[in-house]
Amino acid sequence: MFLRLSKALANRPTTMLLVRSAGCLAICGTLAGCPGGGGGSPQSAVAETSAAHPGPAGATVPSGNTGSTTGKAPNLDPTPSTTVPPTSADSHAIVTAVNLSGDLLQQVPVTFGEPFRAGDIPKGNTIVAYMGGTALPTQADIKARNSDGSVRHAIVTVELPSLAGHASAPLHLQGVAESTRKGQALTLEDVLQSGFNAAIELNVDGQPWHLDAHYLLQHASLSRACESYARECSQWLSGPLASEWIVGGPVIDARGKPNPHIAVYFAVRAYGPAPVSRVRVDVIVENDWAYAPDPHNLTYDAKVSVNGQPAYTIEHLE
Repeated sequence: MFLRLSKALANRPTTMLLVRSAGCLAICGTLAGCPGGGGGSPQSAVAETSAAHPGPAGATVPSGNTGSTTGKAPNLDPTPSTTVPPTSADSHAIVTAVNLSGDLLQQVPVTFGEPFRAGDIPKGNTIVAYMGGTALPTQADIKARNSDGSVRHAIVTVELPSLAGHASAPLHLQGVAESTRKGQALTLEDVLQSGFNAAIELNVDGQPWHLDAHYLLQHASLSRACESYARECSQWLSGPLASEWIVGGPVIDARGKPNPHIAVYFAVRAYGPAPVSRVRVDVIVENDWAYAPDPHNLTYDAKVSVNGQPAYTIEHLE
């Protein structure tokens, strides 16, 4: 039994980023859109990736998060300062962002995953995206490295200055030396100060259960217990453009008693700069404890709210 929901917050619509690579179509991230005209219906965009080189062979993946590096970003030295447009031969990957809406998007953060060939992004280098020959604010959360220390896979966040309605723009990804100055990463305190909250209510055979993201985020902030791949709070992204935390645990009843089977996780991603005004959340419901007493399938109703407003409702989910 698995329920995965995605909801973007704040007073700005969400733009979905679809990445197509080597014949495979997958949802790799979202664009928290900031159109110039205020509200409106959710928008969508597509990004197609084409690797300039084949993928690595025989690469090794170290355990744990291997760190976040940042190129040109707010409060950072411009890295690099050149505006000479890179060619396809110079680029290690090309990602094409497509605005499927008719609205002008401005200051749009884009987050997506990208693999690299061994040696393309050497150790000590980071990733910068170019658009129209200009280096854009770029954050790279390195998730895996090759045996030579070069980047194998990274989660890349890029801030697009603008993208007209129904327009597309290629992003050239290149490796550059890491900047000695790095902008301050968004923190759990920044998210809590934004007023963000998400909650879920479940009804299992007439018994209500619930879990609150704000409480989990607050507990993680006070206990300073959020680390990469930790059980109760895991930090997935960290930087001035985007930070993401996954918090969760068993749902509880009105007396605070935990459910022995059902756990809920909130993947909370905040986009900079601070003060935070753009947050997205994925809500994941799981019934997969291997050693729980009497494991069995469950049917339940689910209600998800964001900032006190209904976001999603489903009945008789099996």
